Amino acid sequence: MKKYHSIAALVLSLLVQVITGQPAKADDEWQLLSSTQSFDGWHQSGNWRIDGDGSYYRYRKGGSLVYTAQKVPDDFELRFDWKVSKGCNSGVYYRPGQVEFQILDNEGSAYSENARQAAGSLFFCMAPSEDATKAAGEWNTGRIVCHGSLIEHWINGTRILSFDYRDKRWAQYVELLAQRGGDLTGRGGNFKFQDHGQDVWYRNIRLKALDGGKPRKPDPSFKPMEVVGEALRKEELRVERMIQQRQEKASRPNIVWIVADDLGWGDIQVYAEESKIPTPRLNKFASEGVCFMDAHSPSTVCSPTRYGLLTGTDPVRRYQTSHVLFNGEALVIEQDEATIASVLRKAGYRTGIVGKWHLGLGDELPRSLESPGRGPKEIGFSQSFIVPDGHNMMPRYYVKNGVPQVPVGTTFPSRLQLQHRVGHKLLSHQADGNEWGDFRSDREIGQTLVDEANRFLDQSAEQEDPFFLLVTTCAIHTPFVPDAKFVGKSGFGEFGDYVMQFDWMIGQILDQLSRLNLAEDTWVVITSDNGGLPNSKKYGHDSNGPWRGYKGSAYEGGHRVPLMMRWPSRIAPATKSNALISLVDLPATAASVAGGLLPPHAFLDSIDQQAAIRNRDENVRQSLVVTTRGIGEVVLRSGDSKLIKQASSKVSRCFDLQENPAEVDGMLIESKERIQQLETQLSNYLKAGSSRSGSIGSPTDWSDLWRQKEQLIRERENLVNE
Repeated sequence: MKKYHSIAALVLSLLVQVITGQPAKADDEWQLLSSTQSFDGWHQSGNWRIDGDGSYYRYRKGGSLVYTAQKVPDDFELRFDWKVSKGCNSGVYYRPGQVEFQILDNEGSAYSENARQAAGSLFFCMAPSEDATKAAGEWNTGRIVCHGSLIEHWINGTRILSFDYRDKRWAQYVELLAQRGGDLTGRGGNFKFQDHGQDVWYRNIRLKALDGGKPRKPDPSFKPMEVVGEALRKEELRVERMIQQRQEKASRPNIVWIVADDLGWGDIQVYAEESKIPTPRLNKFASEGVCFMDAHSPSTVCSPTRYGLLTGTDPVRRYQTSHVLFNGEALVIEQDEATIASVLRKAGYRTGIVGKWHLGLGDELPRSLESPGRGPKEIGFSQSFIVPDGHNMMPRYYVKNGVPQVPVGTTFPSRLQLQHRVGHKLLSHQADGNEWGDFRSDREIGQTLVDEANRFLDQSAEQEDPFFLLVTTCAIHTPFVPDAKFVGKSGFGEFGDYVMQFDWMIGQILDQLSRLNLAEDTWVVITSDNGGLPNSKKYGHDSNGPWRGYKGSAYEGGHRVPLMMRWPSRIAPATKSNALISLVDLPATAASVAGGLLPPHAFLDSIDQQAAIRNRDENVRQSLVVTTRGIGEVVLRSGDSKLIKQASSKVSRCFDLQENPAEVDGMLIESKERIQQLETQLSNYLKAGSSRSGSIGSPTDWSDLWRQKEQLIRERENLVNE
């Protein structure tokens, strides 16, 4: 009998709703947000009123109706009824930014010619699968479901939109939304009913928070309506206007990044007063801008940091990007992966790179030494002059705009070898028979790279477009081979002489900017790819000053790096910042100041640090992650706490850098609860797939990274065995 009572109650509830237009309370999960009597919980500017049937009615222009009583849950279902006047355009906003269920008269509004702007669309992002609306003046039922990365829109009982925004099939649509400031990953906003000055009605607004457990699956048959013809052309023009407006709002400075190889804190006098190695140009540069005192490379070795510096993604997210590469490895930047060079090039910048590359070349394994293949040009650099690997690696040549600078017909006969590093195996070409020719003098590398960098600046000065130049020096990586004019000048052996040469290179590039009247409009960054070298101590010098550890180490000396910036119109001179910053933040910051747009599936961990650059110590970034070579150890910095985890085991150490900046083992944080919190935070960081708001990455975990490692090893073993 109880069952029949329940059915009768349900029928009665539906009848009440049909007759009165008001929902009967079905269960305790649903929360009624609208009232027929008041606007309690809502904020408006006086242009909304309650109509005769109890609906919220916008009757004159003045502003949106915003539900302020609570924030939108992360996972929720929202139901509501809506009615529009002829030609009306409104919308329901449910995530921070431009995330909108479009409310529209599909017959009478010009917007409806583009399905991505039609009723029920996720406005300017995803079109519905069909038009399920009723005519203007008739009530429609709307429904929004958000669960994890699933978004669904319903109209009048028909599911017209269903997709997972992390699915790469929809990346181009998600990027459209990003171009107008939309962020599908954002949380914690307010419901808002948009005001466009036309008559619109809402009623029966009710909310249910959903369990955030196992994610729901989208409708596999969902297919958005296409945008074609004149509607598509208008959309493309609109996107161009958006980009143009962003570019016009931005200052669009020239950008020069100079990245040393293995330069430590203790190698620069402005960071280490006790250093006796002369660095006059770096000292002067510091007096003209800001020095960051808590800056970190994303890795303690070079190739991974260079990957992060270009892509804005922490190298720990893919196993292959965590290693120093040998000369048989392909390019680790994927074909569809955006870089700061490609983003700035799209924004109208002239882009160039001069110096050490060391990210692999081409797409084939093993890579070709005679025909390098995909490289700087394909990832966004219009001009390039590179040392393909470290200057301690063979073959010894430069590659200019994709072409090895060797005599015509030169070949490099080789045998393939596996190099064993931290439990991994990488491909290396070894000379087969006669030694390869030497087409690059180490003693002359510094002068050669300066000449090429200044040539790019000279050519750029003649162009109207701004430019981006990345200079990556070979100094001060081993072998220490300074130019003859510096030998014996430092008093600290060839190591100190090499540091002096780097300082001189800085001066040459800065002087060129001044000669060309470009200095005032150029944002210059000087940093290092990781911490300093341990073998500097034999010269009576400590490359890492107060920090424990050196290059390759998870201790601060392995990844706390000098980071200095000068931008006369934006950065106050002779300042220091204690803001936490990672080198992977440079791409998002550069894109922001240049008006470039970051694709949602790229720049996964890059944070815009303009606030810190402008001499404010506020921490835009609350945490960061660093990895040692091959993910041997992973560092999580969270506030003043620092977790060092051996990634393949359960061993962890935890330091409080405020109380124990020297990372003394006898002063470890022993709280199991705190260590567990940090380990959970690190695990969640991997599972999230990204840490930049608005970015969409692929979730991973330790076991997935080790699977990648084993797959890469097998692939290389098979090649060598063949």
